[in-house]
This record gives sequence, C-alpha cells and structure tokens, in this order.
Amino acid sequence: MPRVGCTSCIHKSESFLKKYIDNNKVLFVFTRIGNEKKLKIEIGNDILSRKNVVIDRNNAFVKSTYEESSYPILMERMPDGTFDYRLLPGVRKY
Repeated sequence: MPRVGCTSCIHKSESFLKKYIDNNKVLFVFTRIGNEKKLKIEIGNDILSRKNVVIDRNNAFVKSTYEESSYPILMERMPDGTFDYRLLPGVRKY
C-alpha cells in the first residue's frame, strides 16, 4: 500500500484496508512512507499496531524492476509457495 502517488490509488487502498482489516488472512504492507508520524495520524496507531499490518520502513517491497510495486497490489500465496501479484481492483496504472 504505497503512501505516495495518486490520491485515487491511496484512497482505494485505504478503503480496502477498512473493509478487510479484521481478516487475519490478509497482510497489509505500507510502503514508500514519507512520514511515519503522519501515517499514524491518518491511518491510526491502533490499526498500524495490528499483527496483520507491516510498515515497510526500508522499502523492501518496492522494486524498481516491478513497475506495479508503486501501485496498491494484492499478493496471493499460491499452493506451491510462490506469489501471484495483481493491481488492487479499481486501480489503473497511469
């Protein structure tokens, strides 16, 4: 869930977060954090402290070779242990 970029993408990812935050099968990773204090104010420290929420302070999930990593994406673990990636529904690349 990138925190910088188009407002529409950020809004869609926040809506997804609110809808699925109680689903422990979903892991939320916040990337490209401009200001962690601002993130805590906007999202709420109670949400950010949940076990299924990760703050990617080192941008380990952002890859310059994978253009979509700058957009909100869904990663699904496949039965063979690999991951399938796709853009969050409703998000368009610009």
